Amino acid sequence: HWQRVQQGHAAANTLPVIAANRTGVEAGESCTLTFYGSSFATDYTGKIIAEADRQSEGVIYAEYDLPSIAKQRNYWALFSDRRPEEYARVCQDGYQERL
Repeated sequence: HWQRVQQGHAAANTLPVIAANRTGVEAGESCTLTFYGSSFATDYTGKIIAEADRQSEGVIYAEYDLPSIAKQRNYWALFSDRRPEEYARVCQDGYQERL
């Protein structure tokens, strides 16, 4: 699920996403957490172009043609209809006093 969400962010914003996730097990007093690795990098469409495995630590690499990505962002014009001034309040961090 977390990978698809990040891929969606890449596609919706027409820019690459690099997502890191740790591996291994962390045992606490009352529970154990398992981390599944699989860090990855996407292109600007959300396609995974580099991915680590689930078990081992590692480094992944991805190269991006930033001018080409900027050209695609301008071509698709996905931001032309956004109106951030209309939803600024829902983007607040929650610590500000509510009106």
